[in-house]
Amino acid sequence: MATDSVLEAQIFKNRDDVQAWQVYADHLQSKGDLRGELIALSLKDPAAAETRIEAVKAQLLGEELAGLSEQVYDLEWKNGHLDKACLKGTYDGDASLDDLTKKLLARPCARFIRTLQFGLASYESDNDWSETFAAVAASPQATTLENLLFNDYESEDCEISWTAFGDFSPFWKKVPNLRTLHIRAGEGGELGDVVLPELRSFIRESGGLASAEIERISNATWPKLESLEIWIGQDNYGGDSTPETFATILAGKGLATLKHLGLVNGEYPNDLIEPIAKSPLLKQLKSLDLSKSTFNDEGIDALVKHAAAFKHLARLDLSENFLSDAAIARAKQVLPNVVADGQRGPPDDEYRYSVLGE
Repeated sequence: MATDSVLEAQIFKNRDDVQAWQVYADHLQSKGDLRGELIALSLKDPAAAETRIEAVKAQLLGEELAGLSEQVYDLEWKNGHLDKACLKGTYDGDASLDDLTKKLLARPCARFIRTLQFGLASYESDNDWSETFAAVAASPQATTLENLLFNDYESEDCEISWTAFGDFSPFWKKVPNLRTLHIRAGEGGELGDVVLPELRSFIRESGGLASAEIERISNATWPKLESLEIWIGQDNYGGDSTPETFATILAGKGLATLKHLGLVNGEYPNDLIEPIAKSPLLKQLKSLDLSKSTFNDEGIDALVKHAAAFKHLARLDLSENFLSDAAIARAKQVLPNVVADGQRGPPDDEYRYSVLGE
């Protein structure tokens, strides 16, 4: 397999530069590299290229990875190269996730990959993505990777409350060009000092997020962040935060470019309305998500009281809460931007709970 760092740098500079891809294709074809043919075909006839890639997948991925379609899956290709791949471990542990990751990223067809999505590394309630992230961080693609998602599993695989994510603190400087980061896990992980200068979107999905981790998120350095979504979770599953825990975020510290804030899946959304309404951050937001929580008619009282602060939003999401039809109508009279689909029960339900816990 041929390489040329100068030509590759031109592609990384602008991945949509057709001329740069054509030059690279000519170079690879002159070296007898199959990828040259695939690039040229992709630029000319994308459908034909997909068929051709399927026929030569074993050559591109190697026989071993090509044979592990349940562990290396949902592959997306662009210009003859992998653009996205999903990987997960096995129930019996025969194919470790970090080993699969190393092998995939060593393949020339993965040179320009932008998105990696991971399922579980272990199915025995001892999940740990630390070694997987280490494999990513040690790869040539680390500095050019754009999207990193640790979230591809369901409760049938393992309950989120039983799923730790590991220690990610050593790796942030290795992935400076990340645009999207999504972590779906319960307790058992360390973010450390997060420094991601190009990140645009961060989602931390949890059934019970510890206040210590929220503080890590609050103090992260991501000057270009546009969307921040935090799943607060339930006290029964480690969610020990309070409205005061979000003071730094609501003050807008280090969030000059933030346009969307989600404080979802919580047990005290009613108590968030006033601090959000009075926050410096709210003025710059275009959308606010308080869905999947225990918000009820008492929260609507607070929302109506502070309606003027929320009128500029394009969308105020109160879906999947515990609102009555009358309260929703009252909210929409003063805030037409309210979305309140899929309410889950009556507002006076004493057993109100957030969508995700266990």
